Amino acid sequence: MFETVLTAAATSAAPVEGVDAAILWHRMESAAAARKLAFVGEILTRHLKECDSPIGTLPGGVDPADAAEAEIAAALGITCSTAGRWMWLGHTLATRLPNLAAAFAAGEVTEHQVQTIATCTANVDPECIKEVEAHILIAVSGSSARLVGKKLRAMIDAVIIRVDPDGLRARREAAVLGRHVHVHPSTDGMSELAGSLTAEDATFLDRRLDEMAKRVCSDDPRSFSARRADALIALTHGRAELDCLCGNPACPFTAGIAGIPRRPLVHVIGPAATLTGQSDAPGWIDGFGFISGEHFRAIAADADLRELHNPTAAETPEDRYRPSQNLADWVKAVHGWCAFPGCNQPAWESDLDHRTPRSADGDTASFNLGPFCRKH
Repeated sequence: MFETVLTAAATSAAPVEGVDAAILWHRMESAAAARKLAFVGEILTRHLKECDSPIGTLPGGVDPADAAEAEIAAALGITCSTAGRWMWLGHTLATRLPNLAAAFAAGEVTEHQVQTIATCTANVDPECIKEVEAHILIAVSGSSARLVGKKLRAMIDAVIIRVDPDGLRARREAAVLGRHVHVHPSTDGMSELAGSLTAEDATFLDRRLDEMAKRVCSDDPRSFSARRADALIALTHGRAELDCLCGNPACPFTAGIAGIPRRPLVHVIGPAATLTGQSDAPGWIDGFGFISGEHFRAIAADADLRELHNPTAAETPEDRYRPSQNLADWVKAVHGWCAFPGCNQPAWESDLDHRTPRSADGDTASFNLGPFCRKH
């Protein structure tokens, strides 16, 4: 609990500095946030108990959630939408995820992790949520590096696929029917684009924009993200290529000269038994995460298939610096992401590095290779 973390800080034999101090304060921040959210959740519970109307409203027809949200927002000086998010999270921790709440109060998980777990498990069947929570806590506490971002969501999806496959299937069907794209006015003459697409379509679009954005010369004045935005607009005009804005009339990357960008490659990995229907083990979309076996088979029905061989059964290191295609693909498939803690760069967008360098007698083998993005 919060008091335990404070006691550890106060009784430390030596002054805590540097990274160790940051870790300690990070834990204290989590413990404090847990207590705040617990009290915020209690406010909602109190308002719900005060309902004496058959339609579940307070006197005067006021919705209890609205009343709690207004009280929290006014007291803490935050917006109603923020108060609503905190209130929902506090109530969820108290009613659906009490063991996660205890780990949060002890500073063992961060508010970001708690928010992600609560959101990703919001639609899990109440009969399955305890088992899902237990598996998630084991994975989070057993990881040598904190699971965050896409890696955390992928782990949660894997647990849900295993524990609640029927519920996942129903929720996916509803999510596919509810796919959408919204355009919202922003500031400074700009707009924001948001939406929900299937994992394979979104990944394909993401890779297509990357391909188009890369096909300009080094003198193009735009940032990479701006080129991606322009690529999306080019696609809406029926064009598959992007004009370079370097201003050089002889630039080889002028639209109509450079040619159409290559078709983006989206890697989807899964067991052969799932492909044939003998198993429902999940598949994996590079850059997204786990998908159900049913979803994997649906994608595979219209894909180019290639067998991936497991080299680890009786692995003999390769006598070369660059790994073979099969070994490289296997290592990327096993890791899924850049191997640096907290990095969400897809494995196939990363380089393979020897953990022990070849110059120091490191082997070119699966146990000595890992995908790392250029930054890490």
